[in-house]
Amino acid sequence: MADIHVVDASGDLSLPRCPYGPKCYRRNVQHFREYSHPAGHERAAEVQSGVAEDDEAPKRTADDVVAVDDEKETTEPPAKRTRKSFRKSEELPSTSAAATDLPRPNFDGKTESMEMLNPLGTYFTRTKGLDPNYNDRRWTRSMKMLLAPEMGNLQSSVQFNYCFDIPWIVDQYPEEFRSKPLMIVHGDKASSADGQALRQEASLFPNITLVYADLPIAYGTHHTKMMLLSYDVGMRVVIHTSNLLAGDWHNKTQGMWISPLLPKGTSADSITGFQNSLVHYLKCYHNAKLNAVADALNKYDMSSVKVFLIPSVPGRHMGPDKTRYGHLRLRTILQEHAALSAKKVTPEWPLIGQFSSIGSIGPTSANWLTGEFLESLSMPAAPMTRRPPLNLIFPSVENVRMSSEGWNGGGSLPHSEANYQKQPYLYKLFHVWKSDGKGRTSAMPHIKTYARIRPDLSECAWLAMTSANMSKAAWGAYEKNSSQLMIRSYELGVLFLPSMFSSNAASFKIAEDFDTMSEAVESNQLAIMLPYDLPLVEYAPTDRPWTSDNPQTGLKDIFGRYRERRTQRWFKPDPATLALQYVESVTQATCNGGASEYLNIIFDTSDWKEQANVVVRLSNILSHWLTKNNHVLWNMTDEMIFAMTRTTIEIEKLTFGSAIAFEPGLYHNMSKFCAYSYNTYNNTIKSHDISVEYNYFPSEWYDGCKQKFLKTLGSLHRSVPSAQSSEESLVDHNAPIFLNNNVSLRLSQVYNAPDEKVHLPTTYFVDLRMEYEDGFWTRPYFDCGGGNIWMITFNSPIMCIENGTLKFGILDINQCDPDSTTTKTINVFQGTHHCRPTTTCVTRAGFGFKRGTYYCYCSRGFYFPNRSAEVPAFTGFNVEVAYAEYISGNGSKWYATDFDCLPCAEGCDDCTDDTPCLAVLNWIFRSILLSLVIGGLVIVVLAMVVTVRNRHRTVIKVAGPKLLLLICFGGVLINISGIVEFLQVTVTTCTARVWLLHLGFAFVYGPLLLKIWRISLVEAVSSINVSEEVSKSVSSSGVWWKLSLIVLPVFIDLIVWSVVSNLTLQLVQTGTQLKYHICHEDWMDYGIMLAEFLFLLWGVYLCFKRRNVVTPYNEARYIAWGIYVTTFWKNFMTVIRIFLSQSIDPDVLYLLYIMEWQVPVTLTLIMLFLPKIYRTRRRRINKINPTTLVVQEEDDDD
Repeated sequence: MADIHVVDASGDLSLPRCPYGPKCYRRNVQHFREYSHPAGHERAAEVQSGVAEDDEAPKRTADDVVAVDDEKETTEPPAKRTRKSFRKSEELPSTSAAATDLPRPNFDGKTESMEMLNPLGTYFTRTKGLDPNYNDRRWTRSMKMLLAPEMGNLQSSVQFNYCFDIPWIVDQYPEEFRSKPLMIVHGDKASSADGQALRQEASLFPNITLVYADLPIAYGTHHTKMMLLSYDVGMRVVIHTSNLLAGDWHNKTQGMWISPLLPKGTSADSITGFQNSLVHYLKCYHNAKLNAVADALNKYDMSSVKVFLIPSVPGRHMGPDKTRYGHLRLRTILQEHAALSAKKVTPEWPLIGQFSSIGSIGPTSANWLTGEFLESLSMPAAPMTRRPPLNLIFPSVENVRMSSEGWNGGGSLPHSEANYQKQPYLYKLFHVWKSDGKGRTSAMPHIKTYARIRPDLSECAWLAMTSANMSKAAWGAYEKNSSQLMIRSYELGVLFLPSMFSSNAASFKIAEDFDTMSEAVESNQLAIMLPYDLPLVEYAPTDRPWTSDNPQTGLKDIFGRYRERRTQRWFKPDPATLALQYVESVTQATCNGGASEYLNIIFDTSDWKEQANVVVRLSNILSHWLTKNNHVLWNMTDEMIFAMTRTTIEIEKLTFGSAIAFEPGLYHNMSKFCAYSYNTYNNTIKSHDISVEYNYFPSEWYDGCKQKFLKTLGSLHRSVPSAQSSEESLVDHNAPIFLNNNVSLRLSQVYNAPDEKVHLPTTYFVDLRMEYEDGFWTRPYFDCGGGNIWMITFNSPIMCIENGTLKFGILDINQCDPDSTTTKTINVFQGTHHCRPTTTCVTRAGFGFKRGTYYCYCSRGFYFPNRSAEVPAFTGFNVEVAYAEYISGNGSKWYATDFDCLPCAEGCDDCTDDTPCLAVLNWIFRSILLSLVIGGLVIVVLAMVVTVRNRHRTVIKVAGPKLLLLICFGGVLINISGIVEFLQVTVTTCTARVWLLHLGFAFVYGPLLLKIWRISLVEAVSSINVSEEVSKSVSSSGVWWKLSLIVLPVFIDLIVWSVVSNLTLQLVQTGTQLKYHICHEDWMDYGIMLAEFLFLLWGVYLCFKRRNVVTPYNEARYIAWGIYVTTFWKNFMTVIRIFLSQSIDPDVLYLLYIMEWQVPVTLTLIMLFLPKIYRTRRRRINKINPTTLVVQEEDDDD
């Protein structure tokens, strides 16, 4: 038999083998670049393909949304970074010099110290996507800025935190500091997934030392967030609220306190006891390495520190230790050091707590919140007699939904629905997150602050910034009748008291924004910034606090994404998913031997017909050999058989292996023989007899082919010629054919069973040929002990037993939708991918028989969130893993939140980022133009008022008051069209504009041209009657009838235009490729424009022909000027607008519309009415000399 295997080299055999083999759990890309892994290892295949991404443990991805720093990022790959020389250190290095008050250059190159620029040392993290003013370097810092050389010549550092991304952390250090000793203090046990991942990442950097913080009480965490930065001239302490993850530093609202430079030399503590508190805190870890760090801290001068340390240490604390930690530590400090503030503060001063997580704090507020905790924060020396108001700030669902991260912004706000339901009293205390003054309303808060403020919101008595959320685990709770304080977690914060910064200060001034804070510092005022806005905004009746496990069904976030519940009962894995999971569960270590593990599926094999036909041809060659050699194989050697199998592999490059298997005794009387050749991963071919260690007879690929051949053998007479052509037969019909060791047959008879003969008519057979249809395809099976891979086998009989095998290596599973054009795939799994609705599945070739061999590319109208990714798509491997966790109901947020593409900006058909595609209207410029249009409208209205009020005066009567009012009405319509043009372009506004413009044109220029036309007729009448004729010309019913002949066709034409014309919007682009909509103009629009142009040309002709005619008040001359201006100016601007409308800015287009219509019409009306208005203002009677048509003025008796 001939086996055909198709292979994908997912590992590099030139590398040393991984000691963990197929059970390797490591996820870091660098590990797979340094060690080889078995072919079935999924992570190794991802790395080999170049599409692997570093995974993060669930805890670390919960509130980490990858973002790009606003500063310059390194593009050096992790693998390159790891090849530097590193060294380890267990303590802060000593320094050779001491400093007392060293002036240091700030980031702007000035020599002012950080303390002068920011006396309190409080900063926000720099948040991505904000206006630069809200990332002012004076009040914000990124991690790179903290570690920059400008801060000092770093010698070593210690990072305390809860979540870590070590490659990212290393990347934040400047190149020259990346080999410096770095100690990481964490709370992840080695046996946990997070602990394994952390240790694996740290192993890539020899300069990193991991220190585990023991957590003696269940459900505790190492939540402290602190940096100890040692320089050659001193050190700094940074206490902050950010996890060491990119998303925490770039997308959240975070806070930090940075100490002054603490000189090395004589030990000196501050008035706040900061040094003693910090050293004691480090000793509480009971770790030799941290003890060494604590001893080193005693060699620094910390007298310049003006804040108090508020630590929490896990344990049950009694006696003096009880007041060292948690909320009792805060209470003690306020009692002992806030005397000035205590004199000023009254019970009306509210307390504000702002945090990012809520623990279980009791079924009623008195259990803990408004009991011991509020008592500690209320600052009296004696027990409370009157509770101060308590306000809590926690983001609402709407806050998260409209945040810069959308639903993902809630990943750092752990608060369960069950916890919320158990503590309903919190709802009345909740206020929404709002930070407009700091530009951070859209950046969800991970900062934690607690403050006491004046009722008028102008002053703050004290502020605590800490890692501690609103929970007993963080702050501690009384036990045993208040005799001990139980704390579960490590926490750390700082307390700001005004008296520590100014001896006579009782409060801080509250600065509402960065500018106010800067002004306060420059004027030597003691001020502080809170992370939120004042006054606080209570929850609306429709608001509810964010809970991390509520699906918020039906709501879309700012990116148009739905949030989904992750509960197992909502999902039932489909059969395809179960099948693929089964495939992944079968490995060389778990298989049972042989081909007992198989998939009972039916799939289209036509894609591999070309490879199968190689086997068919080989079987026909061997069949022909048997025919020509009297059906014996004694003259065939092992070398010849193996050569055939090797040739099969060489001919078809997709082939993995080929085998020729024999019935017992058929080949050299051997009980079994199966020549097998296969292609290795380094493209060399190896051969051996697999029957030595493998019984192939019961296998489906062998026995299935045999049974099919036996069932169809009786039909072989289809190839027999008639008896008359027997002399042309090439077959010796008396030669035996061997099927198995018990059956022999001649061509005249066929055996269906060993002892049952079936006689056929005497006939002659030609040389039998096998066709593709005579072959047999097996089900997919795992070849345990052979190739140790999943295979399908094609079998072609050599007068019975001959086959070929295909391996699921390059034979890929196609999980994408059925319309996919990918070939050479197992298509039975089509449509089983789990790409999100915003993405499109594209099959990936070369990853073999495993799920997830696809990309989820962004669908049209969406873009990939990670703009720096080499492949702008989500890998199917990650999607499948996330989906499995999603349906398992374990609360994973991966699938529902991290695999969606983001919608393109409005108007974008396709995009690579959120760059706008629609032009943004300049409303200020357009408003200026609108004011000009309104000014023109006011002029027309004034003309109407003057006409009505002076309709009995000669100057108005001669011109015809009704006709003048009709002209003004047309001017009103045209100016209203300018107002309509100001609005956003829609089909309605486009339709209204056309009607207003062209009806207005008819009402303005129709009467004017009729006046000129009538004057030309009156000229032929005797001059004695001219005055009377002129008056009649503008008041006779004939003129109105003729005017209706002008207006009515226009009205009818507009009706036809509305019905026939294509009333749509046309999308055009500016010179900068920004799109916007304009009103579509077709042949009917151009026809109306042409008719108006010809109408004006007729007016020009009449005016020029009668230019010397004298009319009362020279009205004809003013009309002529207006028609001249309109004809040439309007039509010139029309041509300009038509030619430029496809490429100019929409605001410029609005200007052209005004210049095309409003300008000439307004000028015409001014020339017509201004002389009349001037004469009506004079208290004189105007009379016309009927002989000379000269106006004579007399005193007006009215």
